[in-house]
Amino acid sequence: MNAIPASTLIAVAIGAIHTYLITLAWVYIGASPLPMWVLSLNAPEAVLLNALFCIDVVISLILCLPAAFLLCWLRPHKLWFYLSVAILPGFLWHYRLFFEDASLLQDWPSFLPGALMFLFPLPFSAYIVRWYFQTSDRVH
Repeated sequence: MNAIPASTLIAVAIGAIHTYLITLAWVYIGASPLPMWVLSLNAPEAVLLNALFCIDVVISLILCLPAAFLLCWLRPHKLWFYLSVAILPGFLWHYRLFFEDASLLQDWPSFLPGALMFLFPLPFSAYIVRWYFQTSDRVH
């Protein structure tokens, strides 16, 4: 049996630490005055939901930048593999009850925004960081 490369284990560790820290960050963000301020604008529900979603996307991208930087610092040839290794264990942990309880499958649309917000910000941030590294290498 082949040994697992050290960079893969580092990607798993980065993903675990990232999942823990981003969960803590969102607890504090949820307790901040930002959501209440947006709700106090008395806009239609669709506008509020879209505004909160856009704010959440931007915040998630910013919160994912340190983990994305570390994953890109590993200089992987297949970044998608390292992103998968970093994201999937935390995703499976957070949504384990969804996979265990078949009755939750009936309400899958309510889980979709959260699942997408868990899966996509880190890859987007990583590709932004990788693009920045590539363009800055060409400039210097």
